[in-house]
Amino acid sequence: MRGEVLKYDDATGQGLISGDDGVRYAFSRASLQQLRPVRAGSRVDFVPDGGQATEVYLVEPAGGLAGAATSATSDDDFAPEDLSIGGYFQKCLRLYATFDGRARRAEYWSFALCQLGVILAVVLAGGIIGAILGGTNGDDTANAIMGASVAIPLLLAGLYFLIPGLAVTIRRFHDVGMSGWLLLLALIPYLGSLFVLIVSLVPGQLKRNPYGPSPKRP
Repeated sequence: MRGEVLKYDDATGQGLISGDDGVRYAFSRASLQQLRPVRAGSRVDFVPDGGQATEVYLVEPAGGLAGAATSATSDDDFAPEDLSIGGYFQKCLRLYATFDGRARRAEYWSFALCQLGVILAVVLAGGIIGAILGGTNGDDTANAIMGASVAIPLLLAGLYFLIPGLAVTIRRFHDVGMSGWLLLLALIPYLGSLFVLIVSLVPGQLKRNPYGPSPKRP
């Protein structure tokens, strides 16, 4: 559904949309699907859920022209976004447990790359700290300290990235028109992981599908 932002307070992350159906819908920063400025007068595409607006996409900035360049055909089918690798990573963390909506390949792989970088940095830092703390102890104690200093931060990092990783993967499935429940196929040894890899590489549907508008323009 289309609507216009009546107000948005970036400090509180709360806003109000006047839908084209004449109903007003509240929304929060977590519902925004793009890292783009939203303010009063912005035209947005959203999914109504009771009195709340979810999956909010900016389709026309406040004060923008509503001419042929923003025709109904393009706006109805696309909610384009083009972020940097870090921008997509921040988006995935902001949408920490958001399983609705769609994620293009750039978003999925940006998150995977940044996640790997963070985990490697955590392991390296833990190894250095363990080596320093265990340097004055015997071999057994030093090995134990080294193992704990790497294993514990690695476990914490893995737990932290677990939910946003699942969320962006499910949104990636949505982007190609598949149900997120198909991610359960990943539990099948070898074949499941190959299936997820293939889905992560498949281009998203360029038209609106049951999970929302396309985040990518052709």
